[in-house]
Amino acid sequence: MSVELEKNIIGCLLMGREAECVNLTQEDFTENRKLYIRAIQHLFKQGEPIEVMTVSNLASKAKQCKNALSELTEYACNITMPDNIKFYISELQKSVAIRTATQKAKALEAELSKNLFEDSQEIKTFVTEYMNIEVKEKQEDASLDAVIDNFMTMLEKKAAGKIKEIKTGIFDLDNLTGGLHGGEITIIAARPSVGKTAFAMALIQKIAFDFPCLMFNLEMSKEQLMSRMVSAIGNINSARLRNPKFLDDNENKDINRAISYIGDKLKLKLYDNVYTVEKIRTITREQKPDVIFIDYLTLCSSIRRHESKRQEIEYISREFKKMSKEFNIPVVVLSQLNRANEKDNREPQLYDLRETGAIEQDADNVIMLHGKMNDFGEYEPELKLLVRKQRNGAIGCVKVLFDRARYQFKNMAR
Repeated sequence: MSVELEKNIIGCLLMGREAECVNLTQEDFTENRKLYIRAIQHLFKQGEPIEVMTVSNLASKAKQCKNALSELTEYACNITMPDNIKFYISELQKSVAIRTATQKAKALEAELSKNLFEDSQEIKTFVTEYMNIEVKEKQEDASLDAVIDNFMTMLEKKAAGKIKEIKTGIFDLDNLTGGLHGGEITIIAARPSVGKTAFAMALIQKIAFDFPCLMFNLEMSKEQLMSRMVSAIGNINSARLRNPKFLDDNENKDINRAISYIGDKLKLKLYDNVYTVEKIRTITREQKPDVIFIDYLTLCSSIRRHESKRQEIEYISREFKKMSKEFNIPVVVLSQLNRANEKDNREPQLYDLRETGAIEQDADNVIMLHGKMNDFGEYEPELKLLVRKQRNGAIGCVKVLFDRARYQFKNMAR
């Protein structure tokens, strides 16, 4: 039945209903009909006529496409009521959804048969998370024509300012990296107490003004994160917030101003009780943010069973990478560094990433925070942001000032 629906849809497109091609997905079609849809969509985008001959000529450029002219002529001639196209599209989408859901159910049955679960609750959680994954998984179109089309569309959108530019607010870092990019995973790594959570929150305070963000913090409570934001935005010494009964009138006004700004201006949701990568994926799918932050990697777990913590972290790292591509958003993950660079009194390197080399491999970008201690064992205000990896750009070093009392990151004077 779906084959006949495919033929009818293409026939209607050729009979004056070409505008409906924008509602179609190439992956819903099979055999040559996939090529015909791609050709029609390309011609429609270029504003060229969509006729049997023009579609045939374009589709026939693919070596595997045979008999295009005769097939397209047959499809067009068999259509008597082109206005039925919306019905045909609806029925095809229903058919595809049933087919892919059936395939996913069979795959789920195979996973359950492995019997890797400890109790019934774990099985229920696994089934829920597994079936929450989008039923319709896109098949990659690897043809050069499709890649060129996508590339040219991306360039056109960038030139027209239609591509989201997610800047960090750290000028030199944005100049080096161009900000955060969809489909990329960025690792922010440091030793404890250097300031990686404070740095992530500083990025969020800038980004969430324009773009919806989610922060999954597995180490601190939402209230602690809120306290840090109030301190930074209100320009209040964080020690004063721990003893609110000693706050003066001006400080109370600053707190109210900061809270009002956070509540009214920031597109941000905070989570402090989500610990599995599967749940993070589910929430991300439901909320549809532009950026997500996870603090931090080695505290995250999975409902799947793994033989070691190392294997689990490798799996989680790969899942975060998949999420960045699936949702086409930046995924920012905080990570610990091992103690080696502290012992050797040197700047951290990629091999200092804790637990596993998979983090380094999966990451598109790695930013390491490094600071020097004074004679009193306190970090100096100047902090280095070491861009140790940038898959699509240069590496380098950016210096910032970190006011630890107020959790504020400031650009260095130029």
